[in-house]
Amino acid sequence: MDIRNLRWPVAALAFLTVSLSGSAVAADGPLLGSGKGVDHATLLTHSLVRTSRTFDDLGFTVSPVDSYDFGFENGTMYFADGTYLELFGVHDPEAVGKGSEAHAVRGAEGLTWVTIDTSSVQDTTARLKKLGHQMFGPDAVPDPNAWWYKLSGFERETLPGHRVYFIEYNQKWRDARRQRRLEAWQIKETHRNGAQGLRAVWVAVRNLANAEKLYRDSGFMLGRRVELPHLNAVGREIATGERAIILVEPATASPAAAVLKARPAGFIGYSIRVRDLAKVKSILAENNLSHLATYDGPYGRSLSVPPDKAGGSWLEFFE
Repeated sequence: MDIRNLRWPVAALAFLTVSLSGSAVAADGPLLGSGKGVDHATLLTHSLVRTSRTFDDLGFTVSPVDSYDFGFENGTMYFADGTYLELFGVHDPEAVGKGSEAHAVRGAEGLTWVTIDTSSVQDTTARLKKLGHQMFGPDAVPDPNAWWYKLSGFERETLPGHRVYFIEYNQKWRDARRQRRLEAWQIKETHRNGAQGLRAVWVAVRNLANAEKLYRDSGFMLGRRVELPHLNAVGREIATGERAIILVEPATASPAAAVLKARPAGFIGYSIRVRDLAKVKSILAENNLSHLATYDGPYGRSLSVPPDKAGGSWLEFFE
């Protein structure tokens, strides 16, 4: 998959900056302007049928599969708050192997791509270039009145997580598209487990202080420090208004530490807000996962499904 040629409903993570002791918003404003928040995170799978069934068993409504000429196929879980999760499988290894995402042919399954919403992808990209980052995009739009989105991203592995992209939506067009088929969209956004939206994604790092500096030097604002008992780790939020990226430094005995032995620092999990954690527990019991214990996480009472039971990444439910 060459992300520069993609025409799929890519995701967004918007960073709304906050004021912190020792930090200040740049004179020219937040890096992402008035971006809206986490919109989409993508999980790589080597069997879309198998992983779609896994998420269906976990209580999600997974949309029918779409295939693309750049070699990928996807299934999507949309949420009422406008965010969504996407499963990406490879249906044409040769086509994918020729693109910028050739790693996906044999890459580790799980959360792999995250895209960040910005009110002006042109401004965000220009600012990152000014800071020395090599960027691709955004592509010009053929019709100023009918475009869907504009996309850009890092050319090199610069930030922990690396596959972070930036998007600007034509919100008027997007809203009109939804309104035309409102009932169908509402059905897609209704999940048996009561999922309401994507709250955070987690990035495993070897050195938290170094990772914080990389994000801060790129124009992002640091949020609060958090304890992550389900991972035996400490973390730092990258401030995103109501949503976040969490940098995770695992202890030696942490289950997340094993991930760092197998691959570079990258996305390892995410948090989903649900209406009722008791309903989630009943669904997990149907799948022989009743032994999973609840805990007090960064966002409230929580429960995590381990990677081998959730498509390759930790899936945290919280209420």
